[in-house]
Amino acid sequence: MLSGSFMDYQLPRAAELPDLDITLMSVPTRANRQGAKGACQARAIAAPQTIISAVQDALVPLGVTHIDIPATSERVWRAIQQASARR
Repeated sequence: MLSGSFMDYQLPRAAELPDLDITLMSVPTRANRQGAKGACQARAIAAPQTIISAVQDALVPLGVTHIDIPATSERVWRAIQQASARR
Protein backbone atom coordinates (compact mmCIF):
# COMPACT_ATOMS: atom_id res chain seq x y z
CA MET A 1 0.00 0.00 0.00
CA LEU A 2 1.41 3.37 -1.00
CA SER A 3 -0.88 5.57 1.12
CA GLY A 4 -1.63 4.97 4.76
CA SER A 5 -4.84 7.05 4.66
CA PHE A 6 -6.70 9.45 2.41
CA MET A 7 -4.73 12.29 4.00
CA ASP A 8 -1.58 10.80 2.40
CA TYR A 9 -3.26 10.04 -0.93
CA GLN A 10 -2.22 12.40 -3.70
CA LEU A 11 -5.08 13.35 -5.99
CA PRO A 12 -4.12 14.25 -9.55
CA ARG A 13 -3.92 17.98 -10.16
CA ALA A 14 -4.73 19.81 -13.38
CA ALA A 15 -1.03 20.03 -14.28
CA GLU A 16 -0.75 16.23 -14.11
CA LEU A 17 -3.71 15.53 -16.40
CA PRO A 18 -3.35 15.20 -20.16
CA ASP A 19 -4.63 17.93 -22.45
CA LEU A 20 -8.27 17.39 -23.31
CA ASP A 21 -9.76 18.07 -26.71
CA ILE A 22 -13.52 18.45 -26.20
CA THR A 23 -15.90 18.47 -29.14
CA LEU A 24 -19.61 19.05 -28.64
CA MET A 25 -21.78 17.28 -31.18
CA SER A 26 -25.48 17.94 -31.63
CA VAL A 27 -27.32 14.81 -32.74
CA PRO A 28 -31.10 15.26 -32.61
CA THR A 29 -33.25 12.29 -31.67
CA ARG A 30 -35.98 10.94 -33.93
CA ALA A 31 -38.13 10.03 -30.91
CA ASN A 32 -39.96 13.38 -30.94
CA ARG A 33 -40.64 16.29 -33.30
CA GLN A 34 -38.37 18.70 -31.44
CA GLY A 35 -35.37 16.39 -31.64
CA ALA A 36 -34.81 17.07 -27.94
CA LYS A 37 -33.15 14.65 -25.53
CA GLY A 38 -33.14 14.60 -21.74
CA ALA A 39 -30.10 16.17 -20.10
CA CYS A 40 -28.58 16.86 -16.69
CA GLN A 41 -30.44 14.04 -14.97
CA ALA A 42 -28.10 11.15 -15.69
CA ARG A 43 -26.82 10.94 -12.11
CA ALA A 44 -30.25 11.02 -10.45
CA ILE A 45 -32.20 8.95 -12.91
CA ALA A 46 -30.80 5.51 -11.96
CA ALA A 47 -31.41 5.73 -8.21
CA PRO A 48 -35.14 4.81 -8.12
CA GLN A 49 -34.67 1.83 -10.44
CA THR A 50 -31.69 0.61 -8.45
CA ILE A 51 -33.58 0.82 -5.16
CA ILE A 52 -36.72 -0.89 -6.49
CA SER A 53 -34.58 -3.62 -8.05
CA ALA A 54 -32.93 -4.26 -4.67
CA VAL A 55 -36.34 -4.41 -2.97
CA GLN A 56 -37.61 -6.87 -5.60
CA ASP A 57 -34.50 -9.03 -5.25
CA ALA A 58 -35.01 -9.14 -1.49
CA LEU A 59 -38.64 -10.22 -1.93
CA VAL A 60 -38.08 -12.95 -4.55
CA PRO A 61 -37.74 -15.70 -1.89
CA LEU A 62 -41.23 -14.72 -0.69
CA GLY A 63 -42.66 -15.10 -4.22
CA VAL A 64 -42.91 -11.39 -5.08
CA THR A 65 -42.15 -10.82 -8.77
CA HIS A 66 -43.12 -7.16 -9.18
CA ILE A 67 -43.60 -4.05 -7.06
CA ASP A 68 -44.35 -0.52 -8.25
CA ILE A 69 -42.39 2.62 -7.40
CA PRO A 70 -42.52 4.00 -4.74
CA ALA A 71 -42.05 0.90 -2.62
CA THR A 72 -44.02 2.08 0.38
CA SER A 73 -44.35 -0.22 3.38
CA GLU A 74 -48.00 -0.82 2.43
CA ARG A 75 -47.12 -1.82 -1.14
CA VAL A 76 -44.40 -4.17 0.09
CA TRP A 77 -46.81 -5.72 2.61
CA ARG A 78 -49.55 -6.13 -0.03
CA ALA A 79 -47.11 -7.68 -2.51
CA ILE A 80 -46.01 -10.21 0.13
CA GLN A 81 -49.65 -10.99 1.00
CA GLN A 82 -50.59 -11.48 -2.66
CA ALA A 83 -47.57 -13.69 -3.30
CA SER A 84 -48.35 -15.90 -0.31
CA ALA A 85 -52.02 -16.17 -1.43
CA ARG A 86 -50.84 -17.44 -4.85
CA ARG A 87 -48.73 -20.18 -3.24
